[in-house]
Amino acid sequence: MRPAFTLVHGTWAPGAPWTKPTSRLSEQLRKRFGSDTPLETLNWCGWNNVRTRRRGAIRLRRHLRTVSLATDRWRATGCW
Repeated sequence: MRPAFTLVHGTWAPGAPWTKPTSRLSEQLRKRFGSDTPLETLNWCGWNNVRTRRRGAIRLRRHLRTVSLATDRWRATGCW
């Protein structure tokens, strides 16, 4: 099975350019893994407080559970 990618922006960065479908990162992932590679962006408000980070984490967890049911090859990575 092919990998699936979820791009998640950091604090204060909703709509970060690198998370867009036309970003260089998105283009390179599709080039490397195929144009039909699942590539999604998970947006959250990006505020720097416990409540919104927790809500974002819950949304990400739910999303990754859904993705993990659809593919057997996934990894979580991050940049802080």
